Amino acid sequence: MRQDEFVESRTLLQKAVELSPANRKDQWKPAFDRANYWGLIADARTAFEDSNSSKGIALLRKAVEMDPKEAVGILQLGDALLAENDAAGAEANFRLVLRDDKKNLGALDSLIGLLALQKRVKDLEELSAYMSPRQMTVLSELKASQLWDKAKAAEAAGNIAAAQANLEDAVLMTPDNPWL
Repeated sequence: MRQDEFVESRTLLQKAVELSPANRKDQWKPAFDRANYWGLIADARTAFEDSNSSKGIALLRKAVEMDPKEAVGILQLGDALLAENDAAGAEANFRLVLRDDKKNLGALDSLIGLLALQKRVKDLEELSAYMSPRQMTVLSELKASQLWDKAKAAEAAGNIAAAQANLEDAVLMTPDNPWL
């Protein structure tokens, strides 16, 4: 396990559990459970490398079921679900990690990316207290883009004052944006 050989560790620890006397089986169980968890993560990674995403997702689900507090499996499951176009499932997993650790960078980055793709500004604003300056830039760019769209709509409707106000607000949010 110290060498991160979790699949082999799982096999060896399973033998240790099986060969131990009944009163000593509990001695190996915690180590076996950890090796099994990380072994499932490794097996899932191999499944994804072999282009078998359904098997990889099933293995990640099993790992998360074994240890629902370990963020690594939950985040990898969220990423896998996102890759399979299950945005709702991915979001649920990212939020699950953030529920326990509001500043988990992996979960925060993944959720911000997902919400930005869906242009869900209000949901992004709810996360702003935990965002880094880099992540806040994503929110500012998205807001500026929406103001730009409002400005174009106002101009098309003949409301030049509203178009100008929206563009000015957009420029204030993202002054380095040359398109604005």
